[in-house]
Amino acid sequence: MTEVILEARNLGKSFGGVRAVDNFQMELKRSELIGLIGPNGAGKSTVFNLLSGAVKPTDGSINIFGKDMTGKKMVDFAQAGIARTFQNIRLLQEQTVSENVLSAMHKSANRHLFTNLFHTKSYKKQEKILREKVDSLLQTFSLLEKRDELAVNLSYGDQRRLEIIRALGTDPEILFLDEPAAGMNPAEGKELVRLIEQLQKEYNITVVLIEHDMDVVMDLCKRVMVLDYGKLIFSGTPQEVMESDAVRLAYLGDDIDD
Repeated sequence: MTEVILEARNLGKSFGGVRAVDNFQMELKRSELIGLIGPNGAGKSTVFNLLSGAVKPTDGSINIFGKDMTGKKMVDFAQAGIARTFQNIRLLQEQTVSENVLSAMHKSANRHLFTNLFHTKSYKKQEKILREKVDSLLQTFSLLEKRDELAVNLSYGDQRRLEIIRALGTDPEILFLDEPAAGMNPAEGKELVRLIEQLQKEYNITVVLIEHDMDVVMDLCKRVMVLDYGKLIFSGTPQEVMESDAVRLAYLGDDIDD
């Protein structure tokens, strides 16, 4: 039986009188690749915020690798093996591509103030290992030749890829991708599917993505969860989701005729 590495039970979040997420249930197993879809305003990003520690739940619980993470800070979730990207790209725009990835790695590396200040042999050895890892990730995502370019000068698609690389630089067990194909053309979307499949296999990580591009969802995800008005209304294979009247109703907003 595949190990359950994240479990959310009866998860809810209210903002004032607005119920953004209501009684959300999720079990993630190691190496799964899952899509989270739903109409605009369905609560998808709020779910990601809850599962990454960006916001605290109003009710319910979150368990990661057998540890209760409910109400913990985002840094605690990161240390537990959670990484995520955002709808709006968050890069260090005036730093180079390689510096962006290194900065993410430094946050997760176990470093001592003395070695940082005086560049001891231990520091230099660790820095060499990190830079080699940066180059390997950049090579995988076809950005090695742009390693010295400023992030602000990258194309939109390259910035999206760089944000994913930064998340991978923290050595996550679970990676949440918030609309990774947003703004990409069809060719870039297909390439992104290939890259996500590759990184999921190479790094043996669990990937959950929010995505509106159903071609990406159908090509990539083995299981799809559907939110509407903060509630989980369906979970199944991509084909089952496409054939579901409940899902069609949520997206179309009309009665479904037989």
